[in-house]
Amino acid sequence: MEQAKRQYREAYESGDSEALVNAQENLTSVKIKAERAENYRPAPLQEQENEVKTQQVTAPPVYVDQKAQKWRQNNEWFGDDDEMTSFALGVHAKLAKQGVDLSSDEYYERVNARMRQVFPDYFESDEPADEPEKEVKRQKSNVAPATRSSSPKKVVLSQTQVNIAKRLGVPLELYARKVAEQMRNLA
Repeated sequence: MEQAKRQYREAYESGDSEALVNAQENLTSVKIKAERAENYRPAPLQEQENEVKTQQVTAPPVYVDQKAQKWRQNNEWFGDDDEMTSFALGVHAKLAKQGVDLSSDEYYERVNARMRQVFPDYFESDEPADEPEKEVKRQKSNVAPATRSSSPKKVVLSQTQVNIAKRLGVPLELYARKVAEQMRNLA
């Protein structure tokens, strides 16, 4: 530090700007090194503290769901078939968001049913599984048009058309009349 100060004084007194800049850099460097030396803490002590901290941390006990283990044993594809595994995990996430109890029989039934729906070829040889409630095919509504014209005498509305009419709040007869008019215009 004394040497850096002496170089600075000499450069200042001589008026040499280049020597003054170099002396200033040396002086600053020496001050930084001195501060580091004052704040220095030996590394072995830090390592010992880290070791003590890591030894105190223990893993929480692992809960193993018996139903999950049984399901895993019955579904050998899980973990081996990437596509099916990913889909099953997606179904799991969806059911979890819907609030289904993940340890209930309903949860496993719904996962199995969905897997059989999407991958029927894989489960073809297996015993029939509980499938989700299938939609009941509804008969089409037969509604005769209110007016006599060259349009068809009987209009059969599809289930989609019936649903649309209900959503719009339109009576089925009026909706059927409009469908008949459209059919007449197209003919």
